[in-house]
Amino acid sequence: MDLYVLDAGVRLEIELVAAGLFPLEARAMVDTWSGHYFAGYGSRVLYIAPESYPETLLPLKISPSPKSQQRVFVGRIETILKAEEEEFEPIARRLVESKYTPSQKSVRAQDQQYLKNLGRFSEPKVRAVIGKSIPSEILEEWILRELTYTD
Repeated sequence: MDLYVLDAGVRLEIELVAAGLFPLEARAMVDTWSGHYFAGYGSRVLYIAPESYPETLLPLKISPSPKSQQRVFVGRIETILKAEEEEFEPIARRLVESKYTPSQKSVRAQDQQYLKNLGRFSEPKVRAVIGKSIPSEILEEWILRELTYTD
């Protein structure tokens, strides 16, 4: 994993510099994201937005105007791969339907840990893998009960 994180970070850093950032700016951005984007649980796609995107989305006016300005936006799309979906579907179904026997305490604990590893993406991933096959009132009640954060 460490080698993957290093490789992914270097590749993104190179692309950020090519997009116009100074090397230290690119390194700082990559260092900020490494834990969540490269080593975090799940799959995601990172992309550098077209040059016109920052100005269209968030216009910036500076007075007095600088001699030059370079804005680089990196987008992130969380995905769920077919293999992840196939692995997670029975886990999500067991959790939502709460179909555990008393002897399955360790299975339930493993399922809950898997869900915890998904972090803030647990709800959309549960909805993606079983949302159409579970009655909506059961799913919504479970989400409110189990995924409502109180921190």
